[in-house]
Amino acid sequence: MGLARGEIVQFFFDTQSLDIQSILTLGEHTILTLDVTTDAFGQRVKLDSMAVIQYITNTNGTSFRLDGTYRLYRDDLLISFTDIKKDESKAEDFVQAGDLYPNLTWVDVPPSTGTHTYEIRVNTTNTTNLQSLDITTAHSLNAIVFGPGI
Repeated sequence: MGLARGEIVQFFFDTQSLDIQSILTLGEHTILTLDVTTDAFGQRVKLDSMAVIQYITNTNGTSFRLDGTYRLYRDDLLISFTDIKKDESKAEDFVQAGDLYPNLTWVDVPPSTGTHTYEIRVNTTNTTNLQSLDITTAHSLNAIVFGPGI
């Protein structure tokens, strides 16, 4: 989907964080929230998000695993997601660290005008032989609202 002739960007919204947040416990973790306002019915909202997830294994076993989903919500309604998976062998009594870089780009058409709350959440479903699992360094969510053609 390209930019239509005469279509203009009306609003830009963004949020980012440098805070470290643990997502080791199983369940859903909200990592970013962004309020976006539309003022005309049918406006498109282009959303871009990214995060850095750092894992550190413990010394148990000869493998480790993490599973989950990186999710985008509008007003508590799940509108998109991508899987997060890492399943590898490791030497016993050895600690291993690494990073994952989940991201989403989505074009949304909210069902009404007004302010809508977009959230990025990580749902952690498996953390086998991990010592820590954190959202680290920069994570961000940006939204561009496109106005009607002129």
